[in-house]
Amino acid sequence: MGQKTWGSYSMPGEEPACWIFGPLHIWGKSTADEFWIAHQYRETGEAAEQAAQQDFRPDLPEKVEWQRWTLKQAYREVLINPIFPDLPVVVKPEYPFRVTPGVRTKIYVRVPVWAKFSLGKTAIVKLPSVILSKTWFGEFTRGELCYWISSAARKKIEPDPNRPFLAICPVQIINHSRDELQVEKICLRVSQLGLYFAKDQLWSNETRVHYHGQDEGSEIETQLKAPADARNAKLITSPMEYPRKSFTAKTFASLKDLTDRIF
Repeated sequence: MGQKTWGSYSMPGEEPACWIFGPLHIWGKSTADEFWIAHQYRETGEAAEQAAQQDFRPDLPEKVEWQRWTLKQAYREVLINPIFPDLPVVVKPEYPFRVTPGVRTKIYVRVPVWAKFSLGKTAIVKLPSVILSKTWFGEFTRGELCYWISSAARKKIEPDPNRPFLAICPVQIINHSRDELQVEKICLRVSQLGLYFAKDQLWSNETRVHYHGQDEGSEIETQLKAPADARNAKLITSPMEYPRKSFTAKTFASLKDLTDRIF
């Protein structure tokens, strides 16, 4: 059993506690009626791979900006939950691939999550574990702002408890068209996905993309349960939006569409 990452922690006192989510380091402390949080992004080798843990305390930076909240009451615990980014995520496979007509295939993408701190039922701060670049996906007049990541987009994947800030997202692609589908970029609408936890690994429910051709777009199905790869996983974060069983949206794009749109 791995070390604890998500869930409730005892409220720290005036001596700051530290939580680590990959590059994201968060310090928290409290007084009688206040809660304070500071954070910093670090690339520190092994430390960047550590899970959150309250009794691991790297040195607090000399110059750090604290945020503080005055509380209505004293709290004994602070709740830390994973959430997906607040925008869709465009995934660029490291090695683009083709899906021939009538074929279905499944890939797995690791998406960095955010850490949400709550006191009671009140969320006080949401911080990305990894700072992602943004890109414009789609046409200039009908597109949408997204985050951008590069991914191995593997056909097989193993849990990685050393990186608890990454969620595994299964994506099944079905090519219903008569044409070959070139997969160079995939838009993953994470607001429709929940986060599940099993064996020290975060998972999302499966996204199924039915491709009907370049002109007709794609029908997207969101499976409303834990993925088959982690059937006994427990739902720990509900989707940000009420998931639609299926909807139509632009999902694939070529690399040339990405040029000059990353910022």
